[in-house]
Amino acid sequence: MPWYLNNTRIYVEEDSGWKADPRKGTIELLDTNYSIIQSAGRPSYERELTFVVFSGYVANILSIVTTASVVLLDDSGTSTNVSIMKLTPTRVYDYSGREVIRVNMTVKQVD
Repeated sequence: MPWYLNNTRIYVEEDSGWKADPRKGTIELLDTNYSIIQSAGRPSYERELTFVVFSGYVANILSIVTTASVVLLDDSGTSTNVSIMKLTPTRVYDYSGREVIRVNMTVKQVD
């Protein structure tokens, strides 16, 4: 199944999968010289993708950078609302007048 980012077809080359980053809080114990670090709340989930997008669709990808939440549909058919944490486009080459852009992107799952 193909990947889509806000209804724009992307060709994924690398996918890190969802990584859980636990939220931690420090508890200082009174009358002692040490603290305890404890997990607090739900973890946040991040995913790193490297994908290719062709000319004509580059504007679609760049226009969603400032959007609070976009829809990521992965190859398993799972749809997830994500926010874009980092997006780095690199022009790979022009092929028969068509621009090809490789994008490195980090997304974070939103509730």
